[in-house]
Amino acid sequence: MFCKVVFDVPLDRDFDYHVPPELEAQVCPGVRITAPFGPRLTAGLVLSVSDEPTYQNTQKIKDIVCVVDPRPIFGNDLFPLAQFMKKMWGGAIGQILFALVPPQPYFKLLESPAFTPFTPAFAHTLYPHQQAVLNTLQAMPAYEFHPVLLSGPAGTGKTETALRLAAQVLQNFGQTLITVPDIVAA
Repeated sequence: MFCKVVFDVPLDRDFDYHVPPELEAQVCPGVRITAPFGPRLTAGLVLSVSDEPTYQNTQKIKDIVCVVDPRPIFGNDLFPLAQFMKKMWGGAIGQILFALVPPQPYFKLLESPAFTPFTPAFAHTLYPHQQAVLNTLQAMPAYEFHPVLLSGPAGTGKTETALRLAAQVLQNFGQTLITVPDIVAA
């Protein structure tokens, strides 16, 4: 048995790995594995499983070492989302998929009986410039995709505006995706 694996690296391709017989029952799309990648063992994500590898020289195909997750950490719904993100904004598919995987403790919180869904509670009214931006965004047709960049110096209300918009999207459509960029202090 073989599997296609992607890694959280800026290489836009997958890699063939052999699945040892003792791990075959645990390997399926959406599980994380550990495999040799270059000189070290690295966490990877299984995209697919097959009886035959794509790479023809099977003697050079390495074995995966272990399976990290007892079950897939996400379903097949994230693979099309990752492809959409790649098409719209570019990037390596492995990095996109790993960005969509929440840290493992977050999954444990979701499985907890004490988990309650997010309900936004806003502390204050928006400033006029924030409300103007929100009004502009709300005027766009909801059935179309619109990439938007909120830009401005720190403290101008970009986060509050984005959270308000996300709360409305949640109300109307039941889900939203917010990506948070790295913040670099000068």
